[in-house]
Amino acid sequence: MSVTFDDAFSSSVHTAMSVTVDDAFSSSVLPGVPFFHCGDEMLRSKSLDRDSYNSGDWFNRFDFSYSSNNWGVGLPPKEKNEKNWPLIKPRLADLSFKPESSHILAAVENFSNLLRIRYSSPLFRLRKANSIQIWC
Repeated sequence: MSVTFDDAFSSSVHTAMSVTVDDAFSSSVLPGVPFFHCGDEMLRSKSLDRDSYNSGDWFNRFDFSYSSNNWGVGLPPKEKNEKNWPLIKPRLADLSFKPESSHILAAVENFSNLLRIRYSSPLFRLRKANSIQIWC
């Protein structure tokens, strides 16, 4: 399964329909750099396709102009998504879940800042518990 963070946040059964793009955006840096999936930095969406490996470019596209994140381009394929269609349909139809270009650009900038912070000190890249304990 390969779900983008934005899609996972937007489709969660526990996520209220009243959650805004700003809410999702403010949570987009929580997983940390090692857990970002390709395109998360630009709020990439696969329109809630749970497994887009065979879904082609329609659901797997990237928009490097940052004008769209691919949200709501259609109902994901039946094979692995049909049981979730009752949840997916109203969310894809709700344009309040679709980020604007300003959201996408801000997410890219925030991710770039996160990388600058991460690489500003080797302390942010310690790999072993004992290395962390030495610095504490």
